[in-house]
Amino acid sequence: MLSKRHKKQCFETTRQNFKKHVLSYFQKSNINDLNIKKIIEWQNIILEKNFKNNYNKNIYSAFNSFLNFCVLNDYTPTNYLSVVGSFTKKIEFREYHTYNLFQFWNLEKD
Repeated sequence: MLSKRHKKQCFETTRQNFKKHVLSYFQKSNINDLNIKKIIEWQNIILEKNFKNNYNKNIYSAFNSFLNFCVLNDYTPTNYLSVVGSFTKKIEFREYHTYNLFQFWNLEKD
């Protein structure tokens, strides 16, 4: 369904992120073996990688959608990821460069 609602590149990025960060961690687990403890351990590993908040949100969203699909089709009784909740947001600092008019005109000469 996602492939019909989103652009091809968005779908591919979501699929690759899911495969790389979710399936690689849970590849030896059965869907019915998921529990809150395993979800929290997975979240801690993702947080250790120090990704940006938006990237964490995308990984969480893809995994949550997958687990909602599994619950809807009776593969698992509960979506433990939604019980645990999303990643805690970290404070991100953005660095902005501002130039005065003289500096701006000198950029063209360089």
